[in-house]
Amino acid sequence: MRLVSRILRYVLPAIAVAVLPLAVAAETGLPKVLLIGDSISGGYQKEVKRLLDGKAVVVKNEGNAQYTGTGVKKIEQWLGDGDWDVIHFNWGLWDMYGWEFANEDRSPQAYAERLEKLVTRLEKTGATLIWATTTPACPEPEVTMKNRFKTEVKISPDLEKRYLDAAGGVMKKHGVRINDLHSLIRPDLEKYATGPDNVHFTGAGYGVLARQVVAEIEKAIAGSEPRKVRSFASMQKELQPSKIIPYKTVGDRELTLHLFHPDGFKPGDRRPAYVVIHGGGWVGGDPRRFYPYAQSLVPEGYVGISVEYRLAKPGTGVTVFDCVKDGRAAIRYIRAHAAELGIDPKKIGVGGGSAGGHVALGTALFDDFDHADEDLSVSCRPDALVLLFAVLDTSSKGYGNARVGKDWKSISPLHRIRSGMPPTLVFHGDRDNVAPEPILMEFVKRMKDEGNVCELVLEKGGRHGHINNDMGLFDDAAARTLKFFRSHGLK
Repeated sequence: MRLVSRILRYVLPAIAVAVLPLAVAAETGLPKVLLIGDSISGGYQKEVKRLLDGKAVVVKNEGNAQYTGTGVKKIEQWLGDGDWDVIHFNWGLWDMYGWEFANEDRSPQAYAERLEKLVTRLEKTGATLIWATTTPACPEPEVTMKNRFKTEVKISPDLEKRYLDAAGGVMKKHGVRINDLHSLIRPDLEKYATGPDNVHFTGAGYGVLARQVVAEIEKAIAGSEPRKVRSFASMQKELQPSKIIPYKTVGDRELTLHLFHPDGFKPGDRRPAYVVIHGGGWVGGDPRRFYPYAQSLVPEGYVGISVEYRLAKPGTGVTVFDCVKDGRAAIRYIRAHAAELGIDPKKIGVGGGSAGGHVALGTALFDDFDHADEDLSVSCRPDALVLLFAVLDTSSKGYGNARVGKDWKSISPLHRIRSGMPPTLVFHGDRDNVAPEPILMEFVKRMKDEGNVCELVLEKGGRHGHINNDMGLFDDAAARTLKFFRSHGLK
């Protein structure tokens, strides 16, 4: 009986906090808004609910959202079955200060990585997402850390900016709307903060925050700024390179590199580069097809490059061997001109998808196929390889045998594997029909037998091009690629 009493006293009210408002929303047809955040959002939630009464049903996540690690653990619980129209969210202060989580990895990099996971999950709800920038750190050592945890923690403006920029980069990448509460309250921090050693606000301060939160939610509800659906196709269409430059002229054909520069890029930089080569069976596609991959590591400070190469279309006289030559020429040009491109010549990662993966492999493997006028003293060997559902075998058991012709073995990656290849990360689906699983596993085995680093990310049920059809897989591939590059010195 005592247990039942406790359930009635503590559990049911907590459930009612979420369930009853959603029931009202279902009956009235009002938009459903979820607030996710720490005690700052807890401070303004009551006023937000009051101001939106009759316009929307507002629910705050149960308890304190704490740091991003808590968010990753509890996000499913907070999302529930709400079918949310708007999600207004923030993590930040706990990642900066730590409090109970002081011993966890809360670096700006770890913060960004966990935000990436959280935003990817929130996108799947279909709700309009609004990121609230983290309100300012207090100018003096924070009182709770000092009194309760006996540690003086003072967040410098530089460190605070690193967290703000880390979050901003994730939101920009995903096209999430920004509610800049930091800039709103910062000029009047002394007026509205409860003290110089406290991150919280007075009632008047929470009122200021609440009014801006409501304004942003009302815009979202009204649809004045409809949220774009992020997809691989939309990224292909909307992304624009910072610069397009020629790297090779073959006959009357000028071949180009499409460059994407990170924020703050300067020509004298020595940045790591992620060079990508599009697929299309060697006969189709163009650099724009792989713009999403070229741009994927740009927020992390990489120069992204998408390569144009000649296509082996019937009647043009261009062969698959020419595609390989062009790919090798592109990497050689990038390394030879690294200084003017702002790239570190020893930190060039090359990735490719499908037939582009074959061409990417060719930059490391096929040393007997180069343009006659190439400066062979400059290496075209990448410092790391990323294979995205790549063509691995050009025999009759693999792909493209008829198109390649009788000399297929000379440019068949499976049959040319050797020691000393770059560290290689392979993304593949177990239902890929271009490089079926038995060929894939034999490729990985031979790579390892030769002493090469070869990591496989195998997607169960994944078909050819699987990453391009699922933004969750795309973002995961980008995160894994970044981690792989960094682990091999490309950072």
